[in-house]
Amino acid sequence: MAPEAYFGDESETYGFDARVTYEDVLSWFSTPERKCARTDYKLALLRVAIERGGTGWQLVPDPKVGQFWQEYWTLANRLAPQLSMPPPKSQIPAGSHFIVFKPAALPPNIKLKHKVRYGNVDLEFRDMGSRLAEMDRLYRAALPANAQIDKAGKSAVVRARVEPVDMARQDFASSEATMRRGIETAARLLDWYMSTQHPTMPALS
Repeated sequence: MAPEAYFGDESETYGFDARVTYEDVLSWFSTPERKCARTDYKLALLRVAIERGGTGWQLVPDPKVGQFWQEYWTLANRLAPQLSMPPPKSQIPAGSHFIVFKPAALPPNIKLKHKVRYGNVDLEFRDMGSRLAEMDRLYRAALPANAQIDKAGKSAVVRARVEPVDMARQDFASSEATMRRGIETAARLLDWYMSTQHPTMPALS
């Protein structure tokens, strides 16, 4: 989410699933049906942010991080093509350290991510963060080895740990063994999820 000026190509999402501009939000809040006591404050804040956005931060590609992503993608396609990691974007900033896989088997409300800097491989269940007890009841007894149920923002996750890596400071060659474990762990979580989905398993939404 950023001012329109931050974005270049209209279709570019810079590694995120989607994008929303401040201008879109300003338009949404400006409709009469959303008028409330705090509306004027929100509109003023958005206008200031949009104005500053014209001269503010711009995406700065990091060649080292971009190369790391490219080599990760090559390894992931070789080791676990079923994960369907999308090809890396042409411009990747230094702070991009969440790799999102796109296996066709997962429904839209479930994401599989390798959060490289934190050493987490997460199977994220959207909007389930307030329903950890339900997650625990459904999955605790059958969790894969070294995995646990945790909360990540509004999501609940089945999380497995691997070693953290800072792509901006570490090269791929020295981190390849760790990246291999991350990819293999993601494949294991995907296999586990598919094995738990049977007719007696309630659907999570």
